[in-house]
Amino acid sequence: MIAIRGLARMTIENHFRQLAELPAYEMHLTDFVTAEQAEAIARAIEEAENQHLKPLKEKLGDDYSYFQIGMVLAFRKRKS
Repeated sequence: MIAIRGLARMTIENHFRQLAELPAYEMHLTDFVTAEQAEAIARAIEEAENQHLKPLKEKLGDDYSYFQIGMVLAFRKRKS
């Protein structure tokens, strides 16, 4: 489907993050990250000086993707 429509993976991931911020869409964080990953990312967010992706990714390392971090951030916005 991605090849047919000519969409880049990052574009699709950005759409998912945008939708995840909206409570109207039935989504579950664990559809995208494990509970353990979500907890580790949430701890890093709490400890961080800011909530920008790049510093969080640098703190968490290669075990976590920008998409996973972004999804946790999006779901946190959803709750607020």
